[in-house]
This record gives sequence, C-alpha cells and structure tokens, in this order.
Amino acid sequence: MSFGQTIEMLSKGSAQAVTTLGSASKEAAKLKKYLYVRTPVEKALTTALDDSNAKRILFLCGSSGDGKSEVFRRIHKKYASAFDFHLDATHSFDPGKNAIQTLDDRFREYKAAERPLVVGINIGMLGNYEADGAEEHIDIKNAISNFLKGHPSTESQFVFINFESYPKFALNGKQIEAPFIGPLLRRICDESESNPIYAEFLKSDPNTRLHQNFKLLCVPEIQDRICALLFYAHLKFDQFLTARTILDFVFQILSGPGTLFDNLFCGHGSELVDSLNKLDPCHARSKRLDLFQVKASLGLYEEDFNEFRTAAEKEFGLTVKEPRTWVRLFYIMQEVEFSNNYHHQFREDLKRDLFDKYREFWQLHRDYEGSDKAQKNALRSFYKDTLVSAVTRFANRFAPEIRRDRFLLGKPNGYALSATATMQPDLSKLENIAPLQLRFFEAYLRVGHEHHIRAVPITVNFLELAFRINAGYRPNTHDKTTVVQLEEVVEDVRRIVKQTQCLSVQKGDIEWELIDDEVEDEIIVERR
Repeated sequence: MSFGQTIEMLSKGSAQAVTTLGSASKEAAKLKKYLYVRTPVEKALTTALDDSNAKRILFLCGSSGDGKSEVFRRIHKKYASAFDFHLDATHSFDPGKNAIQTLDDRFREYKAAERPLVVGINIGMLGNYEADGAEEHIDIKNAISNFLKGHPSTESQFVFINFESYPKFALNGKQIEAPFIGPLLRRICDESESNPIYAEFLKSDPNTRLHQNFKLLCVPEIQDRICALLFYAHLKFDQFLTARTILDFVFQILSGPGTLFDNLFCGHGSELVDSLNKLDPCHARSKRLDLFQVKASLGLYEEDFNEFRTAAEKEFGLTVKEPRTWVRLFYIMQEVEFSNNYHHQFREDLKRDLFDKYREFWQLHRDYEGSDKAQKNALRSFYKDTLVSAVTRFANRFAPEIRRDRFLLGKPNGYALSATATMQPDLSKLENIAPLQLRFFEAYLRVGHEHHIRAVPITVNFLELAFRINAGYRPNTHDKTTVVQLEEVVEDVRRIVKQTQCLSVQKGDIEWELIDDEVEDEIIVERR
C-alpha cells in the first residue's frame, strides 16, 4: 500500500471510514488500531460496564462519526459474554422494517431476557424513537425524553453516556488544550516504526506535494496552531468535530492540490474546510502585511526574506510563488523557530484578538471567586466597556442626540423619549454559576439596585458584534441571529427603565423632563 493510499484511508469517503463489528481490511484494521486515542467517553463506558452486569440498558449516544462504533469494536470481545450489544441503531438491515421497528424488536428481546443491553445510537435517532417508538416501551421512551430535556434518569436501569459531555477542547490560561485532537495529530505524525503512516511516508517520493505537506504537519507547533484553528471554527461557526470529521480534515489538508497552508484556508468539500476559509489570515490588514504582499507580488524581496525562503525550500521542499501563501505560512508557523525567523515580525499583525478576548472573558467568568480584586476589576471593565456600552449604543442607535447615560424608550414623531439607566454587573451570580460549555458564557446584569434581567449568553459572535457596535458599526440583516439576542437584552432593560418616574423628551437641542408626582397626582414638565 502506497503513502497516498494510506492517507486516503483517513477520508470519510473511504470504504474503511465506517467501522462495523465485522472484519475490516488488514491494513485498515492496523491503521485504526494504531490511531485510536482512548477517550474519556470510552473510560466512562467501560467503568459503567465494570461496575455492574445487572440487567439495564446503557445508551452510548452522540452524533454520526464521533467514534461510537470504534469504541464498540474495541470493547465488544471483552464484554460480549455478559452484555448484548446493538451497534447501529440508526439503520435497519431488515428490508421489511425501519430503524425504529428494529429497536422495538431489540427492546422486546431485552425485556424477555436477563442480560443487560448496550446500544450505540445517534442523538437524532433517540429523538425519533421517543416520538415514534412502540407504546409498549413507554418506560424507555420516558427515560429518553428526560435525557433529551437535560434531566438524566435517576433510574439505574437506564444509563446515558453522551459524547457531548466530554468536550474536545479545554482552556488553561493562554493555552488551548485539545485532549482528543492533539494526541490524534501526534499519533498520525509520530516518527515510529509502529506508525503505518510514517512508515509509508519514509518510502514515498520527497518531491511530491503529499510528502511535503506531511513533513510540515509533523512540526509540533504547526499541529498546535491547527488545533487552535479548529477551536476557533468550533466557537465561531458552531463546527461539530467528530473523530471522522477530524480524520477527513487531515486527509484534505494533506492531499489537497496546494501546500498545507493553502489547503487549510482555500479547500472545499466539507463544512469544516468552508469554515476555515472564513478564518484565512490573508483577510488580516496591517501596513506591514500589505507592504509585504505588494513587494512580493512585484518580486521585490528583502535579503532576510530570501534567506528564509531558501531555508523553507531546503527543509520542506516548498516552492511558493503567491504572496498570500506566504502570509498563510507566516500565520501557521508563527510559533516555529525557523531559519532567521523572518516570519516572527508578523505575529502581532496576525493575532486573533477576538478569540483571545473571548477566551479571557470566558475564563474570568469560570474562575471568579469574589475575593480577587484584579479579577473583579477585569470583569467590571468587560461589563462596562464592552457589554453595557454595546447594549446602550444599540438601544440608542436611532437617537444619537440623547445623553450617553440615557436609554431610548421610543421616538414617536421625532421626539426621543428616554430615561436614565444604570446597568451594573451582577457579580454575585458568578460565584455559584460557572460556564458549562466553551461555546458561550452567561453574563448577568442588574438595572438600578433592584432589578435583574435574564442571563445574557455571550458567544464569540455576540462579543464580535459588541466590539463592532462600540467601534461605530450599525448592525444589518447579515447579523440577524446575534442581533435578535441583543434586541432581547435591550427589551429586558427597556421594560425596567419604563417604570421610572422621570422621563426625558428631546427633539434636537431642546429637552424637557417629565416627572411623575404621585403625591399630587400630576405630571410636572420642566424645560432643561
């Protein structure tokens, strides 16, 4: 088997992409066995199996391609004597029955027997079974319903182990940890005889693009940068990263038509690659980057760059002509010590400030204890300068003439009706509520001293919109999802502010103040 054929087995289009309990080709079985990274999900399942072999149903649930079948293949032989397994609950291999009828039959067999049952099933299929499964299995349907609603069953006869409960990323200071993807890339690139990929790489033609791209991927700092990119895609585009998705992604960036750098940001054929196109570092603008691209396009190279380029050609066989490819290389290799480190001068220009800020704010909310003054000040700064500022600017976008401490309530006939709004962070909530997912954290605001609004879910996209609004941007229809969230916050604040006893009416430079005098039961109007 050639190097190219070995890499092709990583593709989701490969005949070896889907695992069954039956036999696979010898090469595929060897590669899958080598690449397998034991995950916390597998540990949780085997712990549950070791704990008891009492009669019950264990659901191993997740999404298509996240590795349920591979987990089953690894543990089936050890536990088959004590447990029954139903691997593929998404399909029926009986042409006369659909998947739900097949599950009905399987649960019927389970109830008639005394053995525990382990079911590998997609979350979507769980929902389908809850809706359409046979009524004789109402106990199972109720357990599934509770699980899908986020209320895990307390009955020991139904156990749910969900891949989603074990995130693929973790934040540790400035480090983005990828406990599954990182080790998987390391194994793919490991320079050992037991690695079937590396063994074929050594025998392959060094002048081929595939050989060169694999050599680049073997650089640990490049692997780390790719993990960070996948994390950004996960945050910004809600990109779901299964084991099959990652392996197919590796196949695409290695075997695509261009260099590894171009394949990363210019590929096509999957949602993940399409997402990475939008994170192309060539979209970054700075005087230094623009000047480099202009000079490079005219063939005006600096002596330092020539030295760097010669070293890249010698080490990786790179023959890059396009300035944009060099920019992508600078971004991916920014942590790599290489040649005269010419590429390090662009680090600041290629920073991902949005993601860095999101990571900082997410960790502040996760780690808040209430006693750290610096932590408290940083949080107050986020609420005041980012969140409250954006909410107020957005609410007042149709009445820029009103004072910044006012909140627009309406503008009938050109008269801006507003009231003073004091929004403060409700930090006491953070001591007891930490973010459960990396994709968002909840911010808590208090209006005045007494009124609380519902938690504001802050995603990367929400944070980006807040930054842009504070910089003068006016949201439009392209921001519709995030704008809806912002409008909900504004409406919450507006409902509270409307209760004030003092309103301001302004048209142009003329301003009146309306005071509700409850004692005299009259409205006092004063010109300001």
